[in-house]
Amino acid sequence: AEGWPFWSNFGHVQSWWELRDQPNLLFVHYNDLLTDLPGEVARVARFADLPCDAALCDAIAAATQFSRMKENAGHLVGAVEDVFEGGAKRFVNKGTNGRWRAVLTERDLAAYDATARATLGPDCRAWLEGYAAPQYG
Repeated sequence: AEGWPFWSNFGHVQSWWELRDQPNLLFVHYNDLLTDLPGEVARVARFADLPCDAALCDAIAAATQFSRMKENAGHLVGAVEDVFEGGAKRFVNKGTNGRWRAVLTERDLAAYDATARATLGPDCRAWLEGYAAPQYG
């Protein structure tokens, strides 16, 4: 079953998706961070009602871009050497999205598709897979 032995990732995402219009919930998609990190920093700041002029948003974006996160992986994610071969730098791996489509077998992709269809609504699936990027919050 999807999520075994813990919990269903799809079920978890879908449960939050159903609450996406709540005023205290902000969906942030990794593709949007890759596309416009300063803009997403500004959007998060607006959502949290925090001041963030262009210079500050740019500084935060510079400090949180993937290459900086990778440089500081050991400090940011802690001790994962026992869990991930290659440790923190492997955990903070490539900074891309959607690589799974090229890594999984046809059988894996068919199982993914069947589980996604059974568990996710079409809008949630489109957002999750990065096909659409609606702005919530």
